[in-house]
Amino acid sequence: MGADGEGDRALAEPESEQVTYGLAEFIAAEEMSRTRGFWWSPDADRLLVARADDTPVRRWWIADPAHPEREPQQVAYPAAGTANADVRLYVIGLDGSRTEVAWDRARYPYLARVHWSAAGAPLLLVQARDQRSQLFLAVEPGSGATRMVHADEDPVWLDLFPGVPCWSPSGRLVRIADEGAPGCCRWVNACSQGRSCTSARCWTSPTTTC
Repeated sequence: MGADGEGDRALAEPESEQVTYGLAEFIAAEEMSRTRGFWWSPDADRLLVARADDTPVRRWWIADPAHPEREPQQVAYPAAGTANADVRLYVIGLDGSRTEVAWDRARYPYLARVHWSAAGAPLLLVQARDQRSQLFLAVEPGSGATRMVHADEDPVWLDLFPGVPCWSPSGRLVRIADEGAPGCCRWVNACSQGRSCTSARCWTSPTTTC
């Protein structure tokens, strides 16, 4: 769209009523606090755009007891243990080009976090459905290929935190994790983009006390 408000055009249009682009699906918005579905590149020449298809999601029929004469309303709701929406991610250029971002969506179906800044490659946090394992992935925008930057495992649960993961201005991964004694300290870890985070330098958050 031009500065005069004219010439707008769609970069992505839903293929059906069950498909959305650039919006957070139910699980992301309600359970993971990810309320958006698109992220601009630092140069503003392309975007990362989430595509959600809720065709697999079970339909429920909700009636209004105050108006029994009305037909029940159909609602797509992914109850626990039932199918979720199919979520994918694309790099979409302002020229209309489109490249799908590839990761193991069968093992890690939840697109929990997305970060794109001038400090590094686009960064994803994807989780397994049981939320006991997650991957931090760097994206190559040209091909859509991803590489693992870090992986987390927990026998019980992995929490999600606002604002992370991200790259620091110096290009180091920033994440939050519980790595001390239970209930003790949260650690913020950082590592260079091309190196495993297992040797990352760690420090305690100044807002916590062990």
